[in-house]
Amino acid sequence: MTDPWRPATDGNGSARPPTLTDLPAPNKRGRPRSAGPHACDRCHQQVAKIRVHWPDGAICGACFTEATHTYGTCPHCGEHRMLPGRSAEREPLCRDCAGITTALTCTRCHREAERFRAGLCIRCALTDDLISVLAPGDDLRLHRLIKVLTATQRPESMRCSPQCG
Repeated sequence: MTDPWRPATDGNGSARPPTLTDLPAPNKRGRPRSAGPHACDRCHQQVAKIRVHWPDGAICGACFTEATHTYGTCPHCGEHRMLPGRSAEREPLCRDCAGITTALTCTRCHREAERFRAGLCIRCALTDDLISVLAPGDDLRLHRLIKVLTATQRPESMRCSPQCG
């Protein structure tokens, strides 16, 4: 039974219309970019530093990180792997098809990924950090915890600088 003296809520619990459409666009993850003298050939923004030069041009740090976190099936060779390169039509390509010679394979687990420290991917570097901090020894619970923490979708979020310890 509805109360004639109360405004209709349209099922959202409030007499006001839903405001989800009025929300601002979410901010991009990470630090804000600072303008600089160099132009990135991917995002076309002025940046302070170019991270790498690939066959499709000068690549800034943000575009490099995005490229090294892009996985899928390469449209040229059909293999499922990292797709950091771009074709002339701007479609993602694997390293081999794009002609990228940058080392993007972990020296320990041999996974295609951005290298973070001493040739290691973030998962292997984070494993080393957690082992040194937690000192699991024979404790299977700590080994399981390390495995769970390094298997997260974004292990970069857990990375700790040497000053943390």
